[in-house]
Amino acid sequence: MELIFCFINFATIVLPYRITVWSQLGPLDGSVLWSTVLPAAVWFFGINIFILVKYPGSLIDKTWIQVRGVVAGLLLAITLEGGMLM
Repeated sequence: MELIFCFINFATIVLPYRITVWSQLGPLDGSVLWSTVLPAAVWFFGINIFILVKYPGSLIDKTWIQVRGVVAGLLLAITLEGGMLM
């Protein structure tokens, strides 16, 4: 689930932004892809580490599910911004 969420967010927000911005500066290269993959990997592994640290509470207990949602949202905002500004 997190992998799909990660792919959708970064492939539809960061990647088009990086292509639009960098295409104005010259020819595109591999760094456009890496500036999208790196923040996506940080988000994906960050939320998975949180799930593993708080397992099974982060998947069963309603309070920890809400905390996981807040952590995922904050981490997503930070990594999306980082991906667009890299």
